[in-house]
Amino acid sequence: MAAVEYTEEQKKVINLRDANILVSAAAGSGKTAVLTERIISLLLDGKNPVDIDRFLIVTFTKAAAAEMRERISGAISDALEKTPEDEHLQRQSALLHNAQITTIDSFCLFVIRNNFGDIGLDPGFRIMDEGEKKLLMKDVLTEVLESYYEREDEDFHHLVECYCVGGKETELEKLILDLYAFSMSMPYPMEYLECAAADYGKDTPEDIFDAPWWKESEAYRKSLLDTALKESMESLAICQEEGGPARYLPMVSAQAELADKLAQTKLSGAEGYQNCYRLFAENPILAFPGGKSKSEDEELKALAKAHRDVGKACLEELRDKFYSQSPEEIAEESRYISRAAEKLLEVVREFFKAFAAVKREKNVIDFTDMEHFALDILMKKENGEIVPTKTALEYREHFAYVMVDEYQDSNYVQEYILKCVAGDNNYFMVGDIKQSIYRFRLAKPEIFLGKYNTFAETGKDVRIDLNKNFRSRSEVLDSVNDVFEAIMMPPAASMEYDEKAKLKKGAVYPEAEGNVTEMIVIENPEEEEKEALDAAEGKHGVEALYVAERIRSLMQTHRVAQKGGKGTRPIEYRDIVILLRSMEGWGEEFKQMLEEKGIPAFCTEKSGYFSAMEVKEVLNFLQVLNNPKQDIPFYGVMTSYFGGFTEEEAAQIKAAEMEKRPVDAPTPFLYDALLAYDGECLKEKKERLLERIASYRDKVSYVKIRDLLELILRETGYMEYVTAMPGGQKRKANLLLLLEKARVFESTSYHGLFHFVRYINQLKEQDVDYGEAGAPDENANVVRIMTIHKSKGLEFPVCFLCGMGKKINKKDAGNAVLADTQLGIGLDYINPLERVKRSGFKKRMMSHKITAECIAEEMRVLYVAMTRAKEKLIMTAVVPDAEKCADKLPEKGALSLLEISKASTCLDFILQAYADRGRLTDYVHFLTAQDLQAMGIAAEVKKEIAYQKLEEEPSGELREAIREKFAFVYGYPELKGLYTKTTVSELKKLAYEEHDGVLMFEEPEREAYIPAFVRETEEGSVGTVRGSAYHRVMELVPYRNLPEESSAQEEFLQKVIADNLSAGRLSKEYADLVRIKKCRGFLESPLAGRMREADRNGLLFKEKAFFMGVPAKELRDSFPEKETILVQGVIDVYFEEEGELVLADYKTDRVSAEEELIKRYRVQLDIYARALEQITGKKVKEKIIYSFALNKVISI
Repeated sequence: MAAVEYTEEQKKVINLRDANILVSAAAGSGKTAVLTERIISLLLDGKNPVDIDRFLIVTFTKAAAAEMRERISGAISDALEKTPEDEHLQRQSALLHNAQITTIDSFCLFVIRNNFGDIGLDPGFRIMDEGEKKLLMKDVLTEVLESYYEREDEDFHHLVECYCVGGKETELEKLILDLYAFSMSMPYPMEYLECAAADYGKDTPEDIFDAPWWKESEAYRKSLLDTALKESMESLAICQEEGGPARYLPMVSAQAELADKLAQTKLSGAEGYQNCYRLFAENPILAFPGGKSKSEDEELKALAKAHRDVGKACLEELRDKFYSQSPEEIAEESRYISRAAEKLLEVVREFFKAFAAVKREKNVIDFTDMEHFALDILMKKENGEIVPTKTALEYREHFAYVMVDEYQDSNYVQEYILKCVAGDNNYFMVGDIKQSIYRFRLAKPEIFLGKYNTFAETGKDVRIDLNKNFRSRSEVLDSVNDVFEAIMMPPAASMEYDEKAKLKKGAVYPEAEGNVTEMIVIENPEEEEKEALDAAEGKHGVEALYVAERIRSLMQTHRVAQKGGKGTRPIEYRDIVILLRSMEGWGEEFKQMLEEKGIPAFCTEKSGYFSAMEVKEVLNFLQVLNNPKQDIPFYGVMTSYFGGFTEEEAAQIKAAEMEKRPVDAPTPFLYDALLAYDGECLKEKKERLLERIASYRDKVSYVKIRDLLELILRETGYMEYVTAMPGGQKRKANLLLLLEKARVFESTSYHGLFHFVRYINQLKEQDVDYGEAGAPDENANVVRIMTIHKSKGLEFPVCFLCGMGKKINKKDAGNAVLADTQLGIGLDYINPLERVKRSGFKKRMMSHKITAECIAEEMRVLYVAMTRAKEKLIMTAVVPDAEKCADKLPEKGALSLLEISKASTCLDFILQAYADRGRLTDYVHFLTAQDLQAMGIAAEVKKEIAYQKLEEEPSGELREAIREKFAFVYGYPELKGLYTKTTVSELKKLAYEEHDGVLMFEEPEREAYIPAFVRETEEGSVGTVRGSAYHRVMELVPYRNLPEESSAQEEFLQKVIADNLSAGRLSKEYADLVRIKKCRGFLESPLAGRMREADRNGLLFKEKAFFMGVPAKELRDSFPEKETILVQGVIDVYFEEEGELVLADYKTDRVSAEEELIKRYRVQLDIYARALEQITGKKVKEKIIYSFALNKVISI
């Protein structure tokens, strides 16, 4: 294999030492390969080699971390093949499993688990999933708000009056939760919440107009003013021409004079504001007179008016948005808003404290806690200065190199964490600010930008630019550069697309035609034209139709480069991707259109789970079991498989009950109407549904949610019903996913059907969607439809970038409360007594900044999307009127900051840029309904020609090739029993599949009574549930506090169970299944004593999950030697003694002799031991089973 030839810049990235390095790596510049090569070169440095476990390598996703680990592992293996005796390489291979190649969340969790004592955290903490977190936040916030209502706090009631629209608390709740989430993206959230409204207490003109939020808008105000003056002077010149509209001269002259005076006025400071405000007040913007003049040239008149209107619009925006209030009015407004702003922040702080207290009480944390707890462990304040803690300095000493991938997506908390553990010259950061597209996750690209602007080419802090693109053809690169050279400029964008940012060609492709980038602008047809086109009924049917027809055309003629760049091959569906800004309302519509045209397609986005028919119907049924007097879910159940009623029958039942009641009586619930209905024709359906509901409602109080769901799906036959429907396997997978989520819910601090329904509803409200189950194999020959965010890091030969006419989302700038890290918060002015609501002055200034950030983010999203294409890029948009769209385009070289800032769609960016570069005719094509119709006809003709070719007699060579394919016999029949992923429990079955064990141990204590009808369905699972109960209790026992006197241990255990039961960490069902006597036997054992000592030394670890590759041959002789099986499992407990490990496993099997358990579980514990040794790098000296049935410690 030929050695990789790196560019000079790449070599510098790989070889530079003793410096902090920022790598600005443009799209397709080989970032991952270069980062990996740098790590390998440091590992294998002949003079100063470093062990892999002394690297901290932080990636954005777990998949990226796994890929990085795999690359490093491969490089070490390759080096070992050349020098197998190299001890350093052998050590790297062994240490790789312990290396911190991880996400920031996982690293934070590593820091917390190893230093929990530093922050007083119980080591048995559990990480909440997003659903539980949202539910808990909702409950805590309700309690906080109720406490404020009880206090009769006047300022709080004022806040409620201002921000609870229509008396609904949901608006205020959203404000509080949004501010809380925003504050958590900062290192010290409480400090931010203390001072975010401080500006509202400052009401002098100097304070107001020297504030950062006023200075922030200065560049934009100047751009408005420059445009106003330029356009007004253009209009004035046209009015003065022969045939020009001379009667417009007074108005245009006044406008030009006002613009000129403003241009000569200082825009900054209190004095500048006062002067501009006065000029607007004294110089009204005059309207044009009506009528016509015979001496006027109509074309000149229209042109003069067009220029004047642009200038007038700029002046009006300046006046209305920036200079509409006197300084005194602004000061008065500031004092008024201060009252609500301070109270709002106080409530957020109270919620912050209450939420933290509840989480600490329940011993749970969320993902933002991970970062902040890690920060508390690593950083502290001394005399107002932020300094690393002793723990941080220990990590700093340990880690020789700290490396961060996708650095542009960091936030301030993550930055502080990594700076705490990085040294003075070992911090390596790689990313691309042009690809920072996670603003909605509160990423702060300005962190990257700050270093980009201050790091130099040499010295202690070095910046290296990688701009050679090894992904795309020159046609793609040229079109990308043309767009971003025109639009990506400060302050509209966070950086300038200069020569260092511009993409340079690095890939070599074979010659091929038809790869010029295209911007297809489609005029939206009239309704009758759509019908003629056979376009879909949805909003985006026309665009989807074009894409489908274009794909059909490409499949006939287009060719793409073969792997390795040697020649070309016909395009396949898998070569094509359709990229969308959002899947909602778009993805399924495109998919349906493609499938209608015979094109296999798949939407790869996680959405649509809760709207899937089978999920909705089951959730409706659960809601009815919780409370049948809910008309919407009950109607859904009635008209679903569970009820079998038609819509007409449901209406008939409701109407029959309505007729019996007085006109002024309350509307009956549909459930009550069904109970009262006495019609014979629907009697059977009625009785069947009511009996079904009653039967399962009886079980709700004592059957776990997952078990209840299983009963419903099995007993009603619903699983079989949906499996038999079109897309049955996907529907079945959705229901299995619902079962899994029910299991996850049961591990939370909430229990019961009522809370499960709340849990699901909260997920829906908070847009926590699991996504429909099922995904194609990565090599499946289908067209993929995905969001631009999902495509980041991927590449495709042909990219369709669709929905370019969709409006840019600037809604963030219109929120009731705006928040910014530097500017604090901005609120609306709301006066309920005067019935006045308007955007506050500070908020208007902040909204300008946030709008600018939205525009800049949209540019970066567009950059990511365009750079996914390797060979061909086709962008599409639908517009109401193509001619008007073309008329709005600027002249070449005329693109201004204001025009960029005013862009409302990505199409505006593209058209403005290509017009600015004089490339419109090269890239842009306008299509009408007739053009689309012609495309469809052409595709059908090509299809017919292809069919005719199929009818021709095949050649002998082709016939022989087909016969050979069909005669193929698979050469490895033994692989049919091989599975790629298994659990340790399955491995136990392999070793013990002919011996089930005799359950002879008799319980001396009575079992809790379980009704017969439940026993019939659950008897087989009681043993499993009992085992889970014992495992859970053993996990919750704080062994460090275990009394040494056996007489006190029973009382200790009872208290542990009672405390965890009340805290919600242990279910009542589990508590009832556990026998104190048996547990006490364990606590009195020498094993428990050893665990107590280990826990006191911080060396006891419980419930350790793992994944591990095991050679298939070790599991069964018939399996091939070179295959590997991925094994997963959870280790009950292990602890460290004298530098070696002791592994223990709890068993509740009812057996008569220890040999039975050894036979059953030897394989399982062998796998656990091997996994532990790989994970920790330490030897397992002892493997133990504790049998609760035998009350015995058994060594294996």
